[in-house]
Amino acid sequence: MEIQLAHEPGFPHRLTYYTAAMLTSHLYRGQPYDQAAQAISVAIVDFTLFDPPYDAYHHRFRLRDPSDSLEFTDIFEVNILELPKLPQTLDHSLLWKWLRFIAATTREELDMAAATDPAIADAVQDVLYASDETSLLWAQQRYELAQHDQDNREYYARMEGAQEKQREIARGMLGKGLTPEETAAFAQLPLAEVNELMD
Repeated sequence: MEIQLAHEPGFPHRLTYYTAAMLTSHLYRGQPYDQAAQAISVAIVDFTLFDPPYDAYHHRFRLRDPSDSLEFTDIFEVNILELPKLPQTLDHSLLWKWLRFIAATTREELDMAAATDPAIADAVQDVLYASDETSLLWAQQRYELAQHDQDNREYYARMEGAQEKQREIARGMLGKGLTPEETAAFAQLPLAEVNELMD
């Protein structure tokens, strides 16, 4: 299953290729062909893939003879669900209800989808919980970043305070007649900085 938001060139061919790859991956060496599992792809697309007169929102493709629709096998199937063609009014299918849920973009639309089926109501709660979790995670991350910024500011303030204390010690030592070299060694300051204190 996949959700495709934009119509990309070669989309039908890509989907067919993926479905074929899925089919071949279901059969192991020495396993009879009739034991291969069905390969069924479902693509929910947020664009119109088939222009009128094809107005249905669900298209199911299998291997059939185009002249009389005789089915060759049901082992390979591609389902296309076009969200833009989804009717606004309930068509009483479970598929419609789920697609309305998937297509929902507002809280009101989610609530309307939840009212159509208990399983969808559970899914809506999961979405809302995940959204809350995402919001909580974002808030937690922002809080942690703010704390880190504050810790960083305090660290550099302490460092600046410690350096200022070292400069005060150096001034006192220079005032008592110690050489810049002796002062730099004792106060653990660069000699150039000690020389600046003498100016």
